Amino acid sequence: MEHYQNSAAWKIALKRIQTAYETGSEKLDLSNLRLRSIPKEVSCLAGQLKALDIRNCTGLFNITHIADLTHLTELSLRENRQLSDLSPLLNLKLLITLDLSWCDALSDISILKNLPLLQKLDLSGCDSLINLSALEKLSQLQKLDFSASSALSDLSMLKNLHLLQQLDLSECEVLSDLSGLKNLHQLQQLNLAGCDALNDLSGLNNLSQLQQLDLCMCSALSDLSILKNLHLLQQLNLSRCDALNDLSELNNLTQLQELDLSWCKALSDLSGLNKLSKLQKLNLRGCDALSDLSELNNLTQLQELFLSGCDALSSISGLNEFPQLQQLYLEKCNALTDLSELNNLAQLQLLNLSECDALNNLSGIHNLAQLQQLSLRECCALNDLSALNNLPKLQELIIFTCDALSDLSGLDNLPQLRQLYLIDCGALSDLSGLNNLPKLQQLLLIGSVELKHLPKLTQLPNLEIVDLSGCKNLSPLLQCDLLTLINELPFLNTFRTRLSNTKITGVPEELTQNTYDLLALEDYYQALQQSGEATVNQQKLMILGNGRIGKTQLTRRLQGLPFDDTIPSTHGIQINVWQDNNRKNIYSWDFGGQDIYLGTHALFLDDRAVYCLLWHPDYEDEEVFCEDESGIPMKNHLLSYWLAYIDSIAGEKAPVIVCQSQCDSPSEVQKAPIPPNNFSWLQSLQISAKNNDLKRFKPSLNYAFEYQAERIGEIKLPKCWWAVVQKLLEQKLQHQKVVEKDVYLALCAQHQVSAPGSLLIYLHRCGLVFYKAGLFNDQLILDQAWALQGVYSLLERGTTLPVLQKQHGQFSQALLAELLWSDYKYSDNEQHLFLTMMRQCGVCFKVAEDSYIAPDCLPDRRDDDIQQRIELLQRGASAKIEVELNYAFLHEGSQRSILSAIGEQAGKHATYWRYGCCYYDNKHRTAVYLQCEANNQLSEDELGYYGHPGRIHLKIYSEQAHELVQHIIDSILQSHQLGKAPIVNWLKGQPMNLEEQEQGLPFAKLGEAKPTKPVPEVYFSYAWGKESDRHQKVCDDLYNYAKSFTKPVRDRNATNTGDSIRAFEQEIGQAKLVVVILSDKYLKSEHCMRELNYLYQSSLNNNQLFNQRICPFILPYDLNDPNDQGIQIDTIMGRLKYTKHWKSLFTELSNTIEELGAEVAGREAVSYQQELRTFMNNTNDMLTWLSDQIVTRDPRNYEETLKDLINRKSNI
Repeated sequence: MEHYQNSAAWKIALKRIQTAYETGSEKLDLSNLRLRSIPKEVSCLAGQLKALDIRNCTGLFNITHIADLTHLTELSLRENRQLSDLSPLLNLKLLITLDLSWCDALSDISILKNLPLLQKLDLSGCDSLINLSALEKLSQLQKLDFSASSALSDLSMLKNLHLLQQLDLSECEVLSDLSGLKNLHQLQQLNLAGCDALNDLSGLNNLSQLQQLDLCMCSALSDLSILKNLHLLQQLNLSRCDALNDLSELNNLTQLQELDLSWCKALSDLSGLNKLSKLQKLNLRGCDALSDLSELNNLTQLQELFLSGCDALSSISGLNEFPQLQQLYLEKCNALTDLSELNNLAQLQLLNLSECDALNNLSGIHNLAQLQQLSLRECCALNDLSALNNLPKLQELIIFTCDALSDLSGLDNLPQLRQLYLIDCGALSDLSGLNNLPKLQQLLLIGSVELKHLPKLTQLPNLEIVDLSGCKNLSPLLQCDLLTLINELPFLNTFRTRLSNTKITGVPEELTQNTYDLLALEDYYQALQQSGEATVNQQKLMILGNGRIGKTQLTRRLQGLPFDDTIPSTHGIQINVWQDNNRKNIYSWDFGGQDIYLGTHALFLDDRAVYCLLWHPDYEDEEVFCEDESGIPMKNHLLSYWLAYIDSIAGEKAPVIVCQSQCDSPSEVQKAPIPPNNFSWLQSLQISAKNNDLKRFKPSLNYAFEYQAERIGEIKLPKCWWAVVQKLLEQKLQHQKVVEKDVYLALCAQHQVSAPGSLLIYLHRCGLVFYKAGLFNDQLILDQAWALQGVYSLLERGTTLPVLQKQHGQFSQALLAELLWSDYKYSDNEQHLFLTMMRQCGVCFKVAEDSYIAPDCLPDRRDDDIQQRIELLQRGASAKIEVELNYAFLHEGSQRSILSAIGEQAGKHATYWRYGCCYYDNKHRTAVYLQCEANNQLSEDELGYYGHPGRIHLKIYSEQAHELVQHIIDSILQSHQLGKAPIVNWLKGQPMNLEEQEQGLPFAKLGEAKPTKPVPEVYFSYAWGKESDRHQKVCDDLYNYAKSFTKPVRDRNATNTGDSIRAFEQEIGQAKLVVVILSDKYLKSEHCMRELNYLYQSSLNNNQLFNQRICPFILPYDLNDPNDQGIQIDTIMGRLKYTKHWKSLFTELSNTIEELGAEVAGREAVSYQQELRTFMNNTNDMLTWLSDQIVTRDPRNYEETLKDLINRKSNI
């Protein structure tokens, strides 16, 4: 039977093959296609193809037809996780480069021995490899990557690779023996980073050509004596070698140019570095025990020096001895107060003084004539910049959270300054020092809350970027001021105002929201000048509240339609347009009130709308209820929730009308439970749509419209733009659903609109049309309710939600077509476009080809299966970096949006729940945990006042993942759906320096989730005892502790009455990993010794194999315990004591059998005699090997030791 092939992927592959054939190309790219096998048509390229890329073809397992491509010299099969058969490579005799990295199913590479010309081979992440002997035959190999090969422990297969120049063994966690490297005389680069078990470097002795050596995170390493023979070494990384405290052996490395000792916490003495006269780069970041730099005096060639986080360093005396120093990092040197020692650093170009809390002035840097970059992030005491006056070459200045700084005097003589970052300087109110910066290109004034007036920016003719985000008290810009900026700043390309109140009088906010669209603004002003102006005569009305509360009926009454109680509650969003008595166009949005619709509200809400918020006493609770139609649980919200929701999205200046709905008689009137709030304009009243009683509502609505008109001012559009708007509005009122792009362009041409693209930006952002290039065949959607019907059908309560919830939120396009779209006769293309819109709205996210997840239909985090998956990923580890983002109001739409954005990147192997996820980020090599949750600890009264606060909890399990954490935080903060910014609290770890970050698209840097390995199954071998016995208690404690990160198995929990004891003992003997608790009773128990002997025999009597499977815990003596079971097996006599015991039993039994005769004694007696013989013969060997393992003898450290042993031995 033929296997499945994705037809779309197959067509693309055939097309690329055909194109390569026709063009005679020597390269073919079939990467990232969902191919199960390689098309046989590839054989037509046999005579020409030299390079083939088949990376990440999901499901690829058959590469048979590659065998015909005998001219191939380069082949990539990276990340084909189903591939296990490499036999088709047999004919590729010319292959030079082969990438097999992250082919998880690959266990046999014996075929590689037939590739005699192979020079570059990547086997990183291939955890299942068993036999590597084929590598011995690859005599031409020059570059080999074994990184993240967690099972690799033996390097003997490398002994014949005499031409090898580059070898990567990083993250080979069980690797402890480097003797297999001794013949690699040509090796120049060696990476051993993250080899936790490595404590002996003797295998490096003969690597005389080695130039680069990475020993980062070799936490057991303390002896560097072997390195003294590596005379050609130029780069050495010893970062995070926690046990390292002596550098004396480095003195002979006279060719060393770069040395990284960052985060060596035990390091306090730098003697040993004073002879490294060629050293150019030295990293001592995080060496917080370091207080003296005098040993560095002879490093006269030093160009880069990192002293960040050296907390004990109070003096930098000695730095004057480095005449070539160009970069100096002193951030987080909290004791530093004096910079006078920097005076003579005539070549210094970069200086980082961030987070030097005690520093209040910069005197000492005024002679740094070559300085180009200066960072002053979080220098909280700094209040004087006058020392900057004499820095003629300074180009970049970062001043971040310097709370004591109120003015910029001192910046008026920096003729080369190009980038100025003034971020979160809360006291800064005077920018007069900016006027004399003629070459300034980037000006960031983010979070300057005291700033009220901008300087005259036209005096900075080279400005390219201006960012006023978070400058909440800036006065509005006049149209003439902005027009002057646009016309007189020829290089300006970005003008950003996110989370600030900066507006331009008369200009549509659609063109200035968050980031000014300068091209559209230029077109706007040009059209104003050419066609004159028209006043925009329209208002936006948003109607919100719980479901089933009367929003739809109110909208009908406002349009002059009758009350109709047969109309079901709103699904998604109903958009209506009508004219009031003054012929003003009213745009109203009637939102579904259920939780599932909240997130998409933010696509439409802003502070220019009037908000009508309906409530009713019967729905004033936080209770979960079930929809009559489907039984799906839904939830009401308090009035305070909705007010906080509006405040978070639209702000305190938005006008709000609170209406008690369904108030059909005066006796039903109740006072609205409105908590303390900050709204500038809020009214409370009652309405009855049933009785058409809106006599108090309509005047309030008109007042609210007038308030908005007064607050915002008249909005002007070019007459030619307005003519197009009116024409589209007519078509909308005539129920036309879409406008073809060509028709729209013709309409623009008819009305002399010279920039239809800029007008389209306005039309989309104001809500008149929905348009995204490429969506809906490039059509403009006029009837957004029709478009949203396709989108919101995913949330349709009657049929879809129940099915999706049963499938844990997962679905395909075909399933939706069956459930939702069959009645509407949508084409395949339209269905695909609906899915694209759903993803853009955050209603779902794509995890694989034709596989999607709806966050609202995911199970709760408390679900048993979810809990097990989380535990499987975390394995009892604690987070290294932990951050909370605390929101005054966190609605579920925000949570859905964040989860969808992360899910798009993480993909199918992550674990998702409502609303959170965890996964192993394959790109950043760390586990990621994110949980969005409301504050459920508040009482109902507190909820009424606080308005439903919440938090986003982020945990990362690697200390090296700060860049990933910062990127996730920045991505969340950039999300337009989150309303007010949160307070960010770092519970563990520190935020990155601004200059170390690279800005990009939200969540774009996240890596794909790697499949989580199952927890290791760990057997327990121990002697039974009473609950109070020490050996039994040790077993119980370790067994219970192991549950958090393994699947522990022991007899009393895994066997039942009637089961065979011997069968379970044999099962232990075959186990991959066994915890052995050695006590006196254990070593005298035939059952325990039988288990140990089975392990010995199944390890082929091999020391290494035996120890690799056993985690031994040797119970020490306790003289205070009358029933002590402690043992001493670290001496030969201590071990032979038990050999003697078994010999005594063997002799006694042998004598009895001899006396009775073997036939009378029986077969079982003879078999037992033979077993005692093996106990007697093997005991000393087994105990010798076990006692040789470096494990604690202190029961207080047993748990930590158990975790460490299992992590290493199970290759987690």
